[in-house]
Amino acid sequence: MRKFLDKTTGYFTVKVIMGFLVWFYFRVVHRRGVEIIGKGNIPRSGKVLFYANHPSMVDPIIISCLFFPRCIFRPGLWPPFTLAAAENFFPDDCRDIPWLKKIPYIRDSRLFAWLMRHANTLPVREGREDPYVLRSAKRKLRAGSNVFIFPEGARTKNGVLDEFKEGVAFLSMSAKKIIPIWIEGSEKVFPKGKDRPQWSGNKITIMVGEPLKSLKIGWWHSLWLFFVAKLLFFVTKKEKREELIQKMDKKKRAEQTKKIREELLKLRPKKISK
Repeated sequence: MRKFLDKTTGYFTVKVIMGFLVWFYFRVVHRRGVEIIGKGNIPRSGKVLFYANHPSMVDPIIISCLFFPRCIFRPGLWPPFTLAAAENFFPDDCRDIPWLKKIPYIRDSRLFAWLMRHANTLPVREGREDPYVLRSAKRKLRAGSNVFIFPEGARTKNGVLDEFKEGVAFLSMSAKKIIPIWIEGSEKVFPKGKDRPQWSGNKITIMVGEPLKSLKIGWWHSLWLFFVAKLLFFVTKKEKREELIQKMDKKKRAEQTKKIREELLKLRPKKISK
């Protein structure tokens, strides 16, 4: 009964009330300051991996307005399970979020962490190398849910897209579709260190790209690894054999990570591309 009440309260509080408030703020109050391009590219089905650049800490909140009101009618599928920094969104006192420090009840309790959990947020530990969370996100994809990730592992520095972590390639192999999203201007509206948004003269543009083809390892690659493993079984020791296979698999993930990053760069506005 307690679990049912927690789930029901979380649904109405986060996905209905907060979902509406976020949508209303960005799509009604500041409708001229937020432009969404390509929203029709968002599939209605599950097993979708969304990924985007990360210019501002509030990007996960901005992105959530893309999935309203779907989160009301299909709460198990929307919003996507989002990988977010635990030190920012799951701290004991929300110390790293300036504007939350002014709200005593949230500041001094774990209410914000409860809200994030019901908003389908998966906390990633500091350092961004968290295999447990990646495996958890992979299980979500295989079960039919959607996942959202910021492959840079941290906020974009100086407007230049940083190199991607290989976790995005790891997840892409379990996704049915992969959707790139480019966020432009959020770092100007929500600059680091400011308590209030700076809407005057600034604008946020969200560009949703067309679905990429699934990057699952092809049958030929799996067959090649199988024969290599059999060959190495007779000519190398077990430790050396496993090391060589891991190197081959890592090379494949590095190639996929590079391809995923290139697809996102295609959405970048021409005027600032380098």
